[in-house]
Amino acid sequence: VLFRSTRTCNPWLPDVFGLLHEGSHTGLTQFAALESVSVIGPNGQTIDVPVIGPARKTDEVQLSRSDALKLGIDAPICTPGDHEDTPGILIKGPRTQFTLKPGVIRGLPHIHMSPRDADRLGLADRDCIDVASEADRQRILFRNIPVLVSVDYRLELHLDTDEGNAAKLVPADCVGLRKRAAMRARSSKGTRDRDI
Repeated sequence: VLFRSTRTCNPWLPDVFGLLHEGSHTGLTQFAALESVSVIGPNGQTIDVPVIGPARKTDEVQLSRSDALKLGIDAPICTPGDHEDTPGILIKGPRTQFTLKPGVIRGLPHIHMSPRDADRLGLADRDCIDVASEADRQRILFRNIPVLVSVDYRLELHLDTDEGNAAKLVPADCVGLRKRAAMRARSSKGTRDRDI
């Protein structure tokens, strides 16, 4: 379960921070930096947002629905990295501030995994699966969740705090993964959903 976050690209990092200092790792190379920024909505409300490193190709701010409402911003639900027709926002760091436009989204729930995990589970990048309760595999928590595969990722379900609260999940909780019938239609094992 992830809190709000910002992903950064190189051009503005030196102006805002200098160098990012690595905190906890969320993948082989991805980390939550010790630094954070303030994002200021059109209504003047402010929230602090952690920075996820290393630097990316594009800037992005991911908010929960509650965050977006507080800031007075209409952030669409998107797959991370999809910024078409998304709003911007004012970002303020310890050294300076600038306006990000576009790039503010409510991140679609998704699963990160390494190529090794994807191969082990019979999945490919952008496949969609269901997420079930670890205690009761018949209880589906989220349906049609995209899988994002990268050598930089480790196996994690990414939710915002609103989604985590709704599913009664907290960081480090385990969940079950279920292949969707439609995705397995090309196999000879039938079309019933099954645990993986």
